[in-house]
Amino acid sequence: MIGDDTLPEGTRLGGGRYEIIHRLGRGGVATVYLARHTELSTRVALKILSEQRAQNLDAVMRFRNEVELAAGLPPHPCIVRPFEMGTFDELGGRPYMSMEYAPGPTLGDLVMAKPLDAAKACRLVMDVAEALSFLHSRGIIHRDVKPSNVIVTRDAGLQRAKLLDFGYAFDLARHATGPEDRLTQIDERPGTKHYMAPEQARGELPAPSFDVYALAISLYEVLVGNPPYHTHSPRDVVLRKVDPAKPSFSIRGKREDLPESLCALVDRGLEREPERRIASAAEFRDELRRVLAELDEGHVSVPSSAAAIGVEPGDSIHLATVPRPRSARRRASTLQWVGFGSAILMVVAIFVMLAARFVLRDSPPGATEESPSRQDAVMSEHSRGQPRKAEVAESADPAQAKDEPEPSEPAELEPIKVAEPAPSPIGPKAPRKKANPRPEPEPEPAPEPAETPQPLPCTEVRAQADDASRDRKWAEVVRLTKRRECWANDKQREALRVQALFRLERYGQCAAMKTSTDPGVQRTAKMCETRLAKEQDP
Repeated sequence: MIGDDTLPEGTRLGGGRYEIIHRLGRGGVATVYLARHTELSTRVALKILSEQRAQNLDAVMRFRNEVELAAGLPPHPCIVRPFEMGTFDELGGRPYMSMEYAPGPTLGDLVMAKPLDAAKACRLVMDVAEALSFLHSRGIIHRDVKPSNVIVTRDAGLQRAKLLDFGYAFDLARHATGPEDRLTQIDERPGTKHYMAPEQARGELPAPSFDVYALAISLYEVLVGNPPYHTHSPRDVVLRKVDPAKPSFSIRGKREDLPESLCALVDRGLEREPERRIASAAEFRDELRRVLAELDEGHVSVPSSAAAIGVEPGDSIHLATVPRPRSARRRASTLQWVGFGSAILMVVAIFVMLAARFVLRDSPPGATEESPSRQDAVMSEHSRGQPRKAEVAESADPAQAKDEPEPSEPAELEPIKVAEPAPSPIGPKAPRKKANPRPEPEPEPAPEPAETPQPLPCTEVRAQADDASRDRKWAEVVRLTKRRECWANDKQREALRVQALFRLERYGQCAAMKTSTDPGVQRTAKMCETRLAKEQDP
């Protein structure tokens, strides 16, 4: 029997039906692996209950609850689909669940590097709101909505957020009405305390308002970089939420570039009393769509006061400029590249014309003009020398692949100086003597634009590091980010590396990165320092 929670690559389970590729992540309840279903020749995410939790009846029942609830749902593009559940004899009968493999970081992983821009945050959280609206229409309350339970993947080339983890989900149709039995203390409420609704903390009957509040906290976090009151203990956060003498949390004043409509939406979702909160996940989704339309059109207004309304001890305030509307960026980008391309084509055309004239002057009778195929070759060589747009303006955040990068201003072109050949006399040429002709040098072919060399190894290093991060191959990320020289902006490399070290639980190396000048890297390093201290505490 295999007893280790970290299974090596190539391990066969389920009578050989599943083959382990590598570990994706590990939590307090289960470990998730990327595996290959040998019969279907497809990759799946394999969630296996931890050896310790497998001895706990409540944990096993919660695991089964997750599978049964999720398996009963029709497919939805914003929900990670489960496939099957069973037990592995090779692991002593431990329960497992296989589900759709959605490669990519969690929403929480993205926020570790830095808060998201308003438009991207709205798009991704809108997907989560869509998933919750779908669940609520079927009487299912998720009860554990948070950025770490949202995978950001790609679907038909576009970024999409997918909700996962139904371990705390509640089916209103299958449970008796009334407060939940046995869960009488605040510390025993199912869910994550920083994202828990006040009425959820009080032990009230599960309702869609639970998820609406958690969705608002999640949106707050992806915009600000951390949830409200994040420096306090989970218990203190809950007590703060349920205290009627305290104001509800607010995002106003935490980040200066957020439009008024978005601040109002977040604050409505954070209202302590459910009746004052946004009524449903569907309404939340529709409001996000309106905010996105404002952002895309550039018709946004920011709060007039810069006062930090509702700032709690330990909260951070992010200052930023109001971004230029996407449509304006797109028009500017197009004009820049059209102008750049036109200038290049003009230079090449002049170059080819002069070359043809030089060749025709000294060609023997009957020589033809340079063939179209040759001219095409020159154009092809020149086009290969042009930098690709993606190489000119690399995104500082690999997770923001959907957003169009702003190209840098193209350098002003230097005119190519070509020596003007001496004019030939007008009229027919005298025939040349064939006897002992004076050897004449071959006409020099027109110089061709130098071909851009193949991408340097560093280009591949950066691309592979981004791919490994999206696929959650953290050991590969650590290996690749050792090549410091491959990143012009070291903050990008540090963000990838500290995230990978944290996920691999290499807390010592992770904590050593607290000297970074990047606030996101510093936050993660401090988390590693805290966990390292707990591990070393006897």
